[in-house]
Amino acid sequence: MDFFSELIKVVPNGLYYILLAYAVWFVAKFYFVRFCNIEKQISSHGKDVVEIKTDISKINISLLRVVSYICTKDNNINPGVFSSNSPLHVTPKGMEILKDSGGIDFIDGNLESLIGKVEAQNPATNYDVQQKAFDVIFLESTNSENFKKIKEYAYQNPVIDHNPDRPLSLFDIVKAMGIYLRDKFLEKHPELK
Repeated sequence: MDFFSELIKVVPNGLYYILLAYAVWFVAKFYFVRFCNIEKQISSHGKDVVEIKTDISKINISLLRVVSYICTKDNNINPGVFSSNSPLHVTPKGMEILKDSGGIDFIDGNLESLIGKVEAQNPATNYDVQQKAFDVIFLESTNSENFKKIKEYAYQNPVIDHNPDRPLSLFDIVKAMGIYLRDKFLEKHPELK
């Protein structure tokens, strides 16, 4: 301690101020040289991230439109599941398939959420309701955990009534679920009927 005490007495006070000023200058230089450039780079990346999010949102909307378009172009009406009257109806055998596959349970168990998703798309006509109901099932639900039972049913039952002339696909089940959801939606919104 004696050495430091003597050093403090010998060194003039002005030197302390010079050392303090040098330390502040060094820290400020380090900040302005290194961190200011990093901050500028980060702020420019923030703009890029916003642009990327916008682009991804546009791509997602376009992809949904393409999928919807492709689905509407599928004119194969499985007579084992649907009646081709206008509007489409699920046949009694189709309703049996919906019950056995768990499709009805899936829709009834998630009815408010599914109807909310259809409502969010603002369907203006009955056809819009039908298409949007199908889109909600096909695009948003088929990857959910609760949909596995329906997929397994479609895998285990590739034909109707063990008849190879009457094929059954997951797409048929999803389309029938869309019609069932359409009917439930129209019950809730009779103004569209």
